[in-house]
Amino acid sequence: MPPPETKSDAGGVVYHFKPCVDADITIRGGELAVNGKKFGSVNGNDAITVDHGSVLVNDIPRAAVE
Repeated sequence: MPPPETKSDAGGVVYHFKPCVDADITIRGGELAVNGKKFGSVNGNDAITVDHGSVLVNDIPRAAVE
């Protein structure tokens, strides 16, 4: 599994992680996106789990935000 990437852009630090072909995870400016869908804000100490289409933050399910 490849390690997470850390980059900087105009919005600050961007974290990108693609552990498998089914999950593309990005955190940009504290906003979580999975497979291009936004899932709200996260903090530096939050535990994020992405498993077979489910997204959990600190073991609490999150729905995509429009």
